[in-house]
Amino acid sequence: AELLQIQMDGAEIDRARLAEPDSPLRIAVIGQVSAGKSTLINALVSADRAETDAAPTTVRGAAYEIELGDIECFVFDLPGLDGAQKTREGILEEMKLADIIIFVTRANRPAREIDRSILAEWDAWFQTVPKRRRPPLVAVASCIDLLVENWPFAEHGIPPAALENIASTVTSIGAAIGTKTPIPVAATSPEWNIDAVRKELTGVLGEALMVQRN
Repeated sequence: AELLQIQMDGAEIDRARLAEPDSPLRIAVIGQVSAGKSTLINALVSADRAETDAAPTTVRGAAYEIELGDIECFVFDLPGLDGAQKTREGILEEMKLADIIIFVTRANRPAREIDRSILAEWDAWFQTVPKRRRPPLVAVASCIDLLVENWPFAEHGIPPAALENIASTVTSIGAAIGTKTPIPVAATSPEWNIDAVRKELTGVLGEALMVQRN
């Protein structure tokens, strides 16, 4: 009887936990100063942009509401990595608390050691906490239009040579910073490939919810 009561009590606790609603997902947008983070966020949230009073816990930044796949999210536009240790430490803390990370690199900026080193440090921290679920990371290469002459082109009209240049650039960026190949975007008008970022974010929502619950 006692064992049965323990099992019933445990089941009630599990049911109570399942009844708790999920909090809005935290999407942290990381990158160097002038990497194009804010411009990308503006493109993602578009007309639904709404600054909130939900602030990051360790560093100042703006937070915006966005809905992805019927799931409420807060997108945090964090200060840019500038080489300062204090900034780096604050952003690392935000990365540890995030449910999704968007890592933005500027396609026409060759200096990537700051990006590589913070991602390596983030990875090393997760090696020390094996019980924590790692947030999915969506890599984005911004300002891709600055690499291609005569931009913009008509829809689906990017010349093969330009596409080859873009593909080579994003492959190189991924190898340099230690991520999978970034999604190339032009976030200023006329926007290009922003829907690919939305699709990628929507595709990792289930994983991000498990990160939050973990």
